[in-house]
Amino acid sequence: MEKIDSSNDWIKFNPGYPVRFDPYQSAGDYYLDAEAGQEAIDFFHECLHHVHGEKALYPFVLELWQEAIIGHLFGWKHEKTHLRRFREAFIFIPRKNGKSLLISGIALFFLFCQEERGQQLYACAADRQQARIVFDTAKMMIFKDEDLDRRAEVLRSEIRYPDRDSVFRVLSSEANTKHGSNSNLVIFDELHAIADRELIDVLQTSTGARREPLTLSITTAGYDQTSICYEKYQYAKGVQDGVINDKAFFPVIYEAPTGAAWTDSAIWEAVNPCLGVSISKEYLARECERAKESPAYEAVFKRLHLNQWTEAATPFISMTDWDACKGDIPDLSGRKCYGGLDLSSTQDLTSFSLCFPPDGEEDLFYLLSWSWLPEDTARQHRRKPYLQWINSGDLIAIPGAVIEYNFIIEKILQLKTQFDLQSIHFDRWGSESVRQALESESVVMVGHGQGYKDQSAPTKELLKLILSRKLRHNDDPVLRWCISNLTTEADAAGNLKPSKRRSVEKIDAAVAAIMALAGGLLLHEDAFVSAYENMTKEEILAGMCF
Repeated sequence: MEKIDSSNDWIKFNPGYPVRFDPYQSAGDYYLDAEAGQEAIDFFHECLHHVHGEKALYPFVLELWQEAIIGHLFGWKHEKTHLRRFREAFIFIPRKNGKSLLISGIALFFLFCQEERGQQLYACAADRQQARIVFDTAKMMIFKDEDLDRRAEVLRSEIRYPDRDSVFRVLSSEANTKHGSNSNLVIFDELHAIADRELIDVLQTSTGARREPLTLSITTAGYDQTSICYEKYQYAKGVQDGVINDKAFFPVIYEAPTGAAWTDSAIWEAVNPCLGVSISKEYLARECERAKESPAYEAVFKRLHLNQWTEAATPFISMTDWDACKGDIPDLSGRKCYGGLDLSSTQDLTSFSLCFPPDGEEDLFYLLSWSWLPEDTARQHRRKPYLQWINSGDLIAIPGAVIEYNFIIEKILQLKTQFDLQSIHFDRWGSESVRQALESESVVMVGHGQGYKDQSAPTKELLKLILSRKLRHNDDPVLRWCISNLTTEADAAGNLKPSKRRSVEKIDAAVAAIMALAGGLLLHEDAFVSAYENMTKEEILAGMCF
């Protein structure tokens, strides 16, 4: 194919928004081999084609921001060894900006143009179907170029390059089958959706024996800020800002700044570098109008198209509002309070909350929370910060593999001696032994259903107290995590209930807090303003997503 002219503008262009990573500033013993970077760019222009839409069959001519990624990624080398500088890349970009085509091209450049023999290249995602998007795009690119098609052996789940004994494969998600891998390139597509931390660790460490490996993560924002994706995002931000000195890490981050006007088309254009190419301004305008009408879809729009992390897929309570309610808790000894107990299965999270209504002229409600987890469960779920919370004392570890309810009963009885515990609301299912044990110690136990009848009023009360800043909590991290995961379901009459089915992660501590509120609301209504009074429709909708 005839060579396509390409400028060298990429050499001084650093992709990203609003902050751009400057590879020159942190270069140290590395130099930019512009010719090597340009060779990688030329491979895209001369050997690869678009495979979908109006541009199908046309050469894959990179946009400037894409040229900069490819040129810098493959052009920087060490002064003495002349080996490639970057061993890991994190590309953080909104949806519909051509990421699948870009990383498919990177995989093919590795397969056909890297000199090392016996290369092992892997495409990995949350599930095989997602991983196959990159792989199948690479296959179609090969079929559209006679030279590549002649050299490659294309099978259903792998592409071989026999001349160099190299192979590109799709991976399933079972990490324990990947310990034998010896990877040159590992691609994690939509990293935010990959829940298995071990899979990522196994594949990343499998590159250790290679001379010039690359681990490439490409993703939009997610909503689980305890995930490995968020860890890598934070690490990439640190490298980008010069806080972390890692010369082998290449961050590319496109995101709308916190507080940016999300309805402003100028922000859309800055964050979406392929606006007008693979995604239209008209499409984003329609999506924005939809988001204006729905708080739930507003979060989706911000996450997918502005690349902003949200607290949950459909958050009920904003973390900004929740964090505004944290503060110092006074000595509450001897003060009247109501409990909420959410007992888990024997191997999961169990939580207990106490709600202290206003005392005297004070109009603040105080909320305290405790949570328990078996030690074995904490170790098995490495991607969650359970062990970190155990070490900090914010999560109580129960030795062994199951919840021993005696630990919880003992703690509640201890709290009963410290505070004026009026009653405990609890889920009737699976709690009989705990109920009997506590009632034998003169604790008033109130069965609390998990349907709309019992849950709607205290759920709305929780939102109201948060929005009015009449709730104070001590920033318990387990409770904060559960609050951030909390989503609700609604019936035709507008009644609400917490939804463990729709929530992406654990909400046990949030449910316990809602039941603690129910104690005061249903048994001592004079201490509370009704959840339905003095609350406008706009205030309710501001925090709930149906």
